[in-house]
Amino acid sequence: MTEPYWTSDDGRLVIYHGDCREILPLLTFDAIVTDAPYGVGVDYDGFDDTDLNVAGLAADVAPYLLGATRAAVFSGVPQMWMWPRPKWVLCWSYAPTTNQFSPWGYAQWQPILVYGADPFLAQGLGPRPTVYTNTVLPDKRHNAHPCPKPEPIMRWVVGRVTADDDLILDPFMGSGTTLRAAADLGRRAIGIEINEDYCRIAVERLRQGVLL
Repeated sequence: MTEPYWTSDDGRLVIYHGDCREILPLLTFDAIVTDAPYGVGVDYDGFDDTDLNVAGLAADVAPYLLGATRAAVFSGVPQMWMWPRPKWVLCWSYAPTTNQFSPWGYAQWQPILVYGADPFLAQGLGPRPTVYTNTVLPDKRHNAHPCPKPEPIMRWVVGRVTADDDLILDPFMGSGTTLRAAADLGRRAIGIEINEDYCRIAVERLRQGVLL
């Protein structure tokens, strides 16, 4: 078994440094929440971020995604069809607008592919929203990752897609936003990241106090 790169003092958060395709077969978990590579040329120090490679990565990860109790993948719009067909698609958007462009104008929303059963409906707790409107930009003061998700979005997704007792896995951890959100919500989580610099950033973030 690969040794963890870092484990929190209470053992509820664990980080592995390496290629998720090599580490995934060694782990057990309940749910997956992840912001996958988009094939847009980001420097991941060990993974060439092209459309072709992302499609291959999605195929390699698909069995684990479909085998999880529940899963959520931030895929990017053009990359949605690289991943297995989801049960539904949640989305998040910026308010009031954005200056980012798509081939069809302003890019005002992003998809979140979800798999498995809605945890609220499965527990008879009634329906919840499937759209999140964000007003907070990512805080890059202590985050060297080129495209981190704002923490409020990730907290919403973790709280929306996973149950309190789930062990959450993020196979593309980046700078640790999923694990940060899991910690804030009192959930257990595992992160895998191929770039050691981002592992170090994630550890620093996770050593800070819980935000909520």
